[in-house]
Amino acid sequence: MAVELADLLDELIGDPEATQEYADYVLKQARSGTLLELACGTGALAQRLTPHFTVEGLDVDKAMIRRFHERNPQCLTHVRSMIDLSGLGVYDVIVCFGDSLNYLLDEAEVQRMFQSVWDHLKPGGVFLLDAHTEARLAEFETEFIEEGYLGSTAYQWTIQTQPNHRLDHQLVFYGPSGVPQRLQIVQRVYSLEQLKRWLKRFSWSVVVSSDFSEGVNPQAEKYFLACRKGKS
Repeated sequence: MAVELADLLDELIGDPEATQEYADYVLKQARSGTLLELACGTGALAQRLTPHFTVEGLDVDKAMIRRFHERNPQCLTHVRSMIDLSGLGVYDVIVCFGDSLNYLLDEAEVQRMFQSVWDHLKPGGVFLLDAHTEARLAEFETEFIEEGYLGSTAYQWTIQTQPNHRLDHQLVFYGPSGVPQRLQIVQRVYSLEQLKRWLKRFSWSVVVSSDFSEGVNPQAEKYFLACRKGKS
């Protein structure tokens, strides 16, 4: 039987302390209302936010949505790309965390996503996202290798910088049969200047921070951008 990444994700990268930091970050920007989580994964963050918001989850991976719904059965879910939100409602808050923006490999896709978020955010609403800093490219010039077990499933995870600002993730899982199952994930790192330039095409009020701390630190792992839409 094939290994589903959704079934192993929480054990692979789950971090309850970081999840709470993300929830706290959201709650500093908004206290209630409707919230759409893009690239929602297995729903760990949504579980922290449902006491405060009416949450909807969106992910392109059906297995992720299945796990999200198991955790948050009261939440509406959408299996679709975050590039195009047509047909969905309008929200007080839209979030995109876990460096999910970096899975968009084309600049035009990022700009389409920003347009779609703008169109589906209420006046006065806030769009919250994080993204890799360029320091991550330097960090992974030397190949990163992690090996271990997720329950009875052995795995190996490598990350290495590639040309054109890419990060190449190679995951190999060895299930009960011992047959390796390989998964490649590619991310593209955008500069803060690029992201701010694309956001400036809309009337966002943008505040940038780094790794949950105030200020811009190019050596941090992630930039956080809080983009507030005007009320008029």
